[in-house]
Amino acid sequence: MDIPGYSIDWDRVIHEAQDAKRIIIRLPPGFMRHAKQIITFIQHNSEATVVLSAEHCYGACDYPPDIFSLGDTTEKIFHFGEARMPSLSLPPSVIFFEAQSCHSDIEPLLDTATQYLSGSIIGITATTPFIQTVHTCSSYLKTKGYHPLIGTKGKRATYDGQILGCDLTAATTIQSTVHSYLHIGDGYFHPLGIALATNKPVIVLDPLLKEIKKQEITQLREHILRQRMSTVAQAHDADSFGIIICKKIGQNRMPLAQNLKRILEKKKKKVNLFLLDTITPAHLDYLDMDCFVSTACPRIAIDDQSLFKQPILTPLEVEILLGYKDWETYKFDQIL
Repeated sequence: MDIPGYSIDWDRVIHEAQDAKRIIIRLPPGFMRHAKQIITFIQHNSEATVVLSAEHCYGACDYPPDIFSLGDTTEKIFHFGEARMPSLSLPPSVIFFEAQSCHSDIEPLLDTATQYLSGSIIGITATTPFIQTVHTCSSYLKTKGYHPLIGTKGKRATYDGQILGCDLTAATTIQSTVHSYLHIGDGYFHPLGIALATNKPVIVLDPLLKEIKKQEITQLREHILRQRMSTVAQAHDADSFGIIICKKIGQNRMPLAQNLKRILEKKKKKVNLFLLDTITPAHLDYLDMDCFVSTACPRIAIDDQSLFKQPILTPLEVEILLGYKDWETYKFDQIL
């Protein structure tokens, strides 16, 4: 069994499948194209009935309560591609199979990355598929005279140095010490989060595209800040607010939603609470609110704002809107 570019412990998959009568598969979007191959592999190596959870799964936090069966002890959920979130109380029947990137030849990229690093004390972070490279990077930087630091993991992470879209602890615990960050991963969202949370330079080493990014992250940070200021400004005259609470086990922040409701009502705003699983324009447009506040995944307000007619604020942006905080205190929303 082979998923191009990734290493998965398929022997463990077979072992875990042996005593299951039914297996539900959860896949991140990038793995959906391999779903048929994975289903066939499990069916050929077990007696289990295999069911694909066909909705996109956006992380180890993405668990709607209704995915679990009614006490069926022979059912298991196989979650591919992610590391388990230690802070989530998921049943033992949920089993995570991490996918580690096979793009391990990063030394030529490291040599290029050192040309862009600021200062001598460097924080090293990575997303889950590349987490095994943080120690390689640390050793390499030491040979070049740098002082690398790997931050302690947050409660939602499995590894030191691991960055999640909702937990940047591995970066923020060392921000007062480091001069800049070297982040190993693909995409822009995670390094953007580090840049917003720490206000330090972030250099990205992308093993998939074999690229180094620095200026792009700086420019994106400034662009997003301007965009968020514009979104808050659009909400200035809003009278009705809809606070979104996510049903997903790893994204539900009901106490935060209730607190936001209280502080908005103190300012004479009309507030309604909405419980959702998937948050799309189709779910919100008919609700007739002037503004929404997302207590769900931080990506919704940052990445998806352009999809919605109404402003979508983060919890901190509500406090800025109401005058309790200012833009100098702006931080990336995290679920901690």
